[in-house]
Amino acid sequence: MCNRLIKTIYLTIFCILAVVPAIAQNVYFISPDGSDAASGSIGSPWRSINFATQNTQPGDTIYMRGGNYVYDEVWIKPGWGGANGLYKTLAAYPGETPVMLSQLTVNCSYLRVEGLFFQLPKSIRVVDWDSPSLHVHLMNNHFTGPQPRYGAIEFRGSYGLIEGNTIEISGDNGESQDHGIYVMSGENNTIRKNKISGTFGYGIHLYDELKSNDDPNVLKYIRNVVVEENIVKNSRKRSGMIVGRQHNVRVENVIIRKNIFAGNNHVGLLIRQVDGLIEIVNNTFYNNGLQALNLGEGSADPVVPSAKIINNIFYTTGNNCREHCDWFSEYLVDVSSGVGQIEVNRNLYLPLSDGIRGAEDVSPVSAEPMFSNPANDNFSLKAESPAIDAGIQVGLPFHSVAPDLGAIEFSENDDDANAQNPQGFNLEQNHPNPFNLKTAINYQIFEPGKVKISIFDMSGQEITTLVNEPKNEGFYTAFWDGKNTNGDTLPSGIYFYQLKLAAETAAVSHSEKKMVLIK
Repeated sequence: MCNRLIKTIYLTIFCILAVVPAIAQNVYFISPDGSDAASGSIGSPWRSINFATQNTQPGDTIYMRGGNYVYDEVWIKPGWGGANGLYKTLAAYPGETPVMLSQLTVNCSYLRVEGLFFQLPKSIRVVDWDSPSLHVHLMNNHFTGPQPRYGAIEFRGSYGLIEGNTIEISGDNGESQDHGIYVMSGENNTIRKNKISGTFGYGIHLYDELKSNDDPNVLKYIRNVVVEENIVKNSRKRSGMIVGRQHNVRVENVIIRKNIFAGNNHVGLLIRQVDGLIEIVNNTFYNNGLQALNLGEGSADPVVPSAKIINNIFYTTGNNCREHCDWFSEYLVDVSSGVGQIEVNRNLYLPLSDGIRGAEDVSPVSAEPMFSNPANDNFSLKAESPAIDAGIQVGLPFHSVAPDLGAIEFSENDDDANAQNPQGFNLEQNHPNPFNLKTAINYQIFEPGKVKISIFDMSGQEITTLVNEPKNEGFYTAFWDGKNTNGDTLPSGIYFYQLKLAAETAAVSHSEKKMVLIK
């Protein structure tokens, strides 16, 4: 460890410190037992999210202490967010669980909401009522409970990021118009690494229409959207994801890649009506009700002008539909005559007899994909899978002689294998990086085991431990405040964090990443 950490380290740190400016940032706190007449310090916290966001500056962080938060209204208004390069952050205090028992409405720009727990049906709404909401990031929040009306996350804005959120719907009450993530008009948005299960409507609803308060003379857009590395499963009344529109909306340039759609009622992914290119690349579709993928919903009218379907895995064991099962025919991929130019190449179909209708795959594959543990949402490939090296290049990174099929790229490299192995984990780059006061380290555990996350300095000396305990499968976040085990604040420089997993049925595996602390 020491030798590897020391290599080229001094030159790197001087280069980074020379080009990264100091981060001006204040930290404030709110608590269910706080007061807006207080100072906002950790010992004298505020109570109100509205007050805290209104009375802080761009670049500031507002930590929410643990406990239940009940408000008459939480509405973060225009001017209460951050600025270009200076996001305002509303985040869970490290190691504590702030539970929102009120709806959070956001109508501002340059705001991060991170690590909060929402007791559904309370939810997050990003709106454009008084002004556009730009550069809003919703990251690593948790939503559990009964189905909310319309969506656990409703998003109408641009240049947004919805990443790492977990939405788990329980209970028996909900309608087919109620979804997980509901993204309306906007552009340059990214929906990434979310896990959504049990919705009554669609897990991801990328769709808009002319609403009663919209100007009918103004055309709205959904364009330049990336949907990647999400797990969408077990929608109850509809499909895993829909992309579409009604009047006065245009949908253009949507990329759907490296997602997993599993066990959804009708279709894994439904493309209803769009106006530009749709790319569906390297996704895994597993045991969805009637179809894995539907383009055009049977329409003979022009509904999808251009589409690419490449390197996907389409797998089913039969009809798994639970409701309104006469709405779709049983095909893995169904392409309507209203689809224009289409490229279909190098997808795996099992069974091939239920493969594709309405288009032809240039080079189809029919074989058992050999997933590692699909019952536990692990759709990585076993080493002997015929899907390995079976794809064609589409501009995504791959580890061997050719891309793999499906959502998860197989690799025998130690660190990469840990990320994809059913007995491993996925360790992400810390965020923010560089950082000043606090950084978050997100990771996913694929098999229960003892997890240790440690921080090392440039010499390879362990300076503190963030996590050292057993963990079950799931998504987690660890935080580091730039201090050592004794609570001493460390100087600016390059540090390393290591995740080590001792899984129950495997040898110890580990991975390290680099981060920069700026004081």
